[in-house]
Amino acid sequence: CHLIININKYKIKISKFKIKGLKLLIKGKLQGKMRASFKYLQEGKIPNQSFNKKIDFATKNLCTLYGVYGLTLWIFWG
Repeated sequence: CHLIININKYKIKISKFKIKGLKLLIKGKLQGKMRASFKYLQEGKIPNQSFNKKIDFATKNLCTLYGVYGLTLWIFWG
């Protein structure tokens, strides 16, 4: 998947912005398969059960010719 390759290029740039963790969830018909699947990409640590940490969250749906993809992003600031 081209998106995974492009994310791996920018891992070095993440450390400049004081980001302790980054998690990306991609859902949809990945690699042209008939059934929908999902893929997690994570760099660093993301606390799952903490209310007092600064975590930004965003979701976005992408409509393409091959179907709809859902992107979810968590950013843990340090």
